[in-house]
Amino acid sequence: MLQQQLHSISLSRLSPYLTLCGNNQKEAVCVYTALQQRSCIYFALIQEIEVGVRNEMSRVIQSRLSPQQDLLGFFQSLAADTSSLSLSAAGRKQLADCLRELSVSKPNFRADDVIANITFGFWVHLLNDDGAKNPDYAKWHQMFNGQLFGKRFASNKDIFLSLRQVLSFRNKLYHQEPVWKGKSIRSPEKALRNLSKKYQNFSCYLQKIAPERAKLRQASPLLRSMEAGCFDETLLMTELNYLKTLL
Repeated sequence: MLQQQLHSISLSRLSPYLTLCGNNQKEAVCVYTALQQRSCIYFALIQEIEVGVRNEMSRVIQSRLSPQQDLLGFFQSLAADTSSLSLSAAGRKQLADCLRELSVSKPNFRADDVIANITFGFWVHLLNDDGAKNPDYAKWHQMFNGQLFGKRFASNKDIFLSLRQVLSFRNKLYHQEPVWKGKSIRSPEKALRNLSKKYQNFSCYLQKIAPERAKLRQASPLLRSMEAGCFDETLLMTELNYLKTLL
């Protein structure tokens, strides 16, 4: 049974868990299983953050356009590098690819389709003050400064740093990389605490980004039950001990 588990997971993917568990393969398989299952609670939360960010930033852009320019036309001019604002080469390529793919799959596409199909990272990096990744930062900063999320973040930089954490975590989560890792994490309990801390941080970000969505989500009995179970250390250890008996 243990060898079948190792074959299915692969030692390469299990490597961080073996380090966490002192090279105990049986324990590493159980910790991998338990923490992977707990990671699922982040999907809906991150999706809420993404949707809130995309919609808010696109609304601000729309409000700043001239009466003669529509949002879809703005995206098209950005991709063609004919707008008064500019993107990094990577951002422009991403937007151009998105527009080209939509023109094939949905010929009568609208600005809403573009908003939904550009990656989350595209929106996040519009707030990046690194000139290599956002060469026209000063103009983007001027567009968004004091306009986003009801000024519930301290600054554009605060928004960017918060969203960059979500983006980095999201990319690891969606590629099934270990999302519990961090400094001085040397036990399953500490790994769980790190997951819990990140979850609380992201929940706070959503409260600033879309407080009405955060409030409604938190009213869900199912979500409250999931949160209580996912981050309960005693429940984790009980589960690990049971799983070990099956290997």
